[in-house]
Amino acid sequence: MHNVFHVQTLAENLPLKITCLHSYGNKIYIGAENGSLLLYTVEEEAEFSISLTESRTTPSRKNIEQLCVVPETGCLAVIADGVISLHDMHSLSLREHLSDVKGVTLLASSRRAERTHVGSGDSSNGAPESTELIPVLCAATKRKVVVFAYRGANLVVLKEVALPDRPRSLVWAYASHTLYIGYTRTISVLNVLTGALKELHSFRTSITASFGNFAPMKQANSLSMDILPDNRILATKDDISIVIDDQGDPVQDLQVQWNSSPSHVVSWLPFVVGLCPGQLEVRTLRTNEVVQQLPLAHASTMDFGHSNLVASSSSIWRLIQLDIEDQIEQLVSSNNFAHAQALVEDLDFPIEADKIANVIRIRGMFAHYLFRSEHRYQEALSILRELQASPLDIINLYPDLAPPDPDGNAETVPSSDKKAVYLLLTYLTEQRALLSKLRLQQEHYDGSHAQTNDNPQVYPILADTLYLSEVVDTTLLKVYLMVNEALVGPLLRVSNYCNVEESEPLLLKREKYDDLVGLYRARGLHRKALEFLKEKAISPVSTAAEIEKMVSYLHALNLNDNLDLILDYATWILQKDHVEGMRIFTEYYDHVSIGSRKRIVRFLETISGDFAIRYLEYLIDELAEDDPDLNDSLIFCYVANLKRELASRTGLKGPMLPKRNFQNAGGDTFWDLRRKLAYFLENSQAYRAEKVLASFPTDALYEERAVVLSRLKRHEEALRIYIEKVRNYRLANIYCEKHHDPDDTESSDVFIILLQLYLDLVASGEHSMSEVHSFMAVYGASIDAAKALEMLPETIPLTNLLGYFERCLHDRHRTRNMNEVIKNLLKAECIQFKERLIHVSSKRIAITDERMCSICLKRIANSVFTHFPNGVVVHAYCASRN
Repeated sequence: MHNVFHVQTLAENLPLKITCLHSYGNKIYIGAENGSLLLYTVEEEAEFSISLTESRTTPSRKNIEQLCVVPETGCLAVIADGVISLHDMHSLSLREHLSDVKGVTLLASSRRAERTHVGSGDSSNGAPESTELIPVLCAATKRKVVVFAYRGANLVVLKEVALPDRPRSLVWAYASHTLYIGYTRTISVLNVLTGALKELHSFRTSITASFGNFAPMKQANSLSMDILPDNRILATKDDISIVIDDQGDPVQDLQVQWNSSPSHVVSWLPFVVGLCPGQLEVRTLRTNEVVQQLPLAHASTMDFGHSNLVASSSSIWRLIQLDIEDQIEQLVSSNNFAHAQALVEDLDFPIEADKIANVIRIRGMFAHYLFRSEHRYQEALSILRELQASPLDIINLYPDLAPPDPDGNAETVPSSDKKAVYLLLTYLTEQRALLSKLRLQQEHYDGSHAQTNDNPQVYPILADTLYLSEVVDTTLLKVYLMVNEALVGPLLRVSNYCNVEESEPLLLKREKYDDLVGLYRARGLHRKALEFLKEKAISPVSTAAEIEKMVSYLHALNLNDNLDLILDYATWILQKDHVEGMRIFTEYYDHVSIGSRKRIVRFLETISGDFAIRYLEYLIDELAEDDPDLNDSLIFCYVANLKRELASRTGLKGPMLPKRNFQNAGGDTFWDLRRKLAYFLENSQAYRAEKVLASFPTDALYEERAVVLSRLKRHEEALRIYIEKVRNYRLANIYCEKHHDPDDTESSDVFIILLQLYLDLVASGEHSMSEVHSFMAVYGASIDAAKALEMLPETIPLTNLLGYFERCLHDRHRTRNMNEVIKNLLKAECIQFKERLIHVSSKRIAITDERMCSICLKRIANSVFTHFPNGVVVHAYCASRN
């Protein structure tokens, strides 16, 4: 039960005996014994007050039986001694007696809001007289009803209709010309315009006769009625009230059983109010439950209209309805959620969405009650899911798992029940999937509608969804830590929205360091993760595995996007462990931009040239990097290291010629580096010789300089290095063998250049002529005879050149013989082709109208075609395209 009405006493201990009352606006009309008529005015503004405004006594001085205001005429209709008298509704002064109608027992004023035009008049003159008549009042006598209308300010009789029985109650329908008349056991409906009367419902034959005191065997009391907003009738007989529809059929689900027979019953939806002996009883129409009982001593009459009034013989009370929200709060505070929901469902809201919102709110509160008080977790969560409650509402049911209140104090809260936590785990897992799908929809919507003016409320705001995702993921992490820590890693290693500030202390407390690093990685907090790993590696109890974890973390990053971060932490790692440090750049990073590779090289050069060399060798040898800048950089690094080695070994400013220790030559870094440089210079095609040549010292690395000069085809300079600097004639000869190319104008005379250098040495006495003769004899085939003879001194005996001439002639014969062989082979091949052509040409190829190209599937017709050895014929154009 809850309070629907609040009782306010308006007057008590009046000296007159009240027989009836009526309210209109802020006025209350009181009828009493001896014809006394009182008018009270109620003021609500500022503060409540009630005052007696007027009082009159009717001429008959008989008891007033009923009062009824007719606002259209501004009068108050009064029944006294069976006669209707009309009084001014403001001053109560008597206007007139409707003496033509006697024996009146009941009055009912119309509920109509619209006006009705009724034509009447004498048509004898050929022009019917038309007047405007509006039915406003109905009076009942012993066996008839009289309908009054008003013309101007006067009431006139509109219709008189005879009745089959004495009427016990009258009630107008809403917004119609329909009047319901209740007898002892039947109800009739009257059209006040046409006078058509028909029986609507009979309690003798209907199934309602079986409802308690409606049984025809019992002595029947008078029937009372009230109209419902949808023109259904609330009919009350003895201690039962039923609802009858406009077809006269009882509504089976709507029946009210009173504790005792009420003298008055009115509908106050969704309630029914009955004036029973000693109390006012309020019940729900739909469920017949007692909502409120108000003990009002000796109450005998009531009027529910502009004011809800109840009166005894000497007191008047007003019933003030409590606000609906207050009623709902009463029911909810007493955990009566079913009645609260029923109350909302029975009410008519101006906006249907308001009703739905109230039902959802009540059901949500009911779910919270089931969860917290009844511990019926499954049922509570089912209701909240049905209501599509926000994940925040459900998570807040678990205080120890809910997000902390930033403005609240940290208070110790009890741990949640494990059974409830397992249910929450299932719920959060489902919500993660739903939120993930929603985020994709929102991101797609935001991207596709960014330049349009479409309604932005099609999807919820993306920021709100991201916040919900953060709360759900963080709570799920807490649940995993509570029920199954093995699930923490899989959650944090993938994309997630866990709140880092909340998650950090939880993971540190459980020593879930790897999972914390996974959280940092998933949330893009790479610097924070690396700083954490660095702190672990610096600690006294750290192991080599800590550095390996840092390297592995760096490998998982996109190098091109995070190069600055990688270089920041690579410095410390290279200082601690250069092997692991180099792994950062030489493992897993196959797809690195050229710009990033150059930055890495510059970075490594600032730390150590050896690091730069190792990285460049990795790029060029293993990844086949052919960028000229990177290839040049490797040469520069080699040369720079060799310069440092030379300076450290000689300690002199003169020529850098280190003394080679042949016993330890195999492990000498200097000579190993020179071999690497020489090999790279000879085999690489990606470096720029002009640029790298400038980096070589002028007084060292002669052989390497010669290799670079050979790449520039500056053969004379290269050969002078071998002859004059290195003084290794064998290397000079090998150089010529390698670079002689008779088809290249720049390299065809390389032996002539070397011959000239040898002759210069002979002239200076540093070389013997016999060695020149031997050189010419060995390489005679590659030395132009005419140029060589011009260079030789005229005093040389021809016999000394016999070996040279034999070599030249032998080479010419060999060349001629080879040309003959090649010529004969080409002739044979030509003959074979001619024979094959004759064979193929001898075949006939039939081109008919049905012959189709096997490629485009069109007719060959007169087009140029191609015939293949397998017999297939296609268009020449199709064959060329395929």
